Amino acid sequence: MHYGNNPNDLVILIKSNILKTKKIMKKKWAVKRLTVNLTTEEMKKLECYCALTGRPATDVIRELLRSLEVDNAENSKKETADSTITVGS
Repeated sequence: MHYGNNPNDLVILIKSNILKTKKIMKKKWAVKRLTVNLTTEEMKKLECYCALTGRPATDVIRELLRSLEVDNAENSKKETADSTITVGS
């Protein structure tokens, strides 16, 4: 498709690309939600780490969880748990 000197053509192209990107980004990755209660000090530590690395807290926490060593029997029990788990009180 050829876009001439009309600025509206460029606006339409940009809007089209934004819509395509939004459709791709709407994929639902999380299948379970977890609520974690942190102390003020733990939250500061997480926020500081995220600020230093430029990574979101969710990614940092996922990486830490993946690094845990859990035997397969324990892991299979956890996979059948409720879809929403609240940790702490």
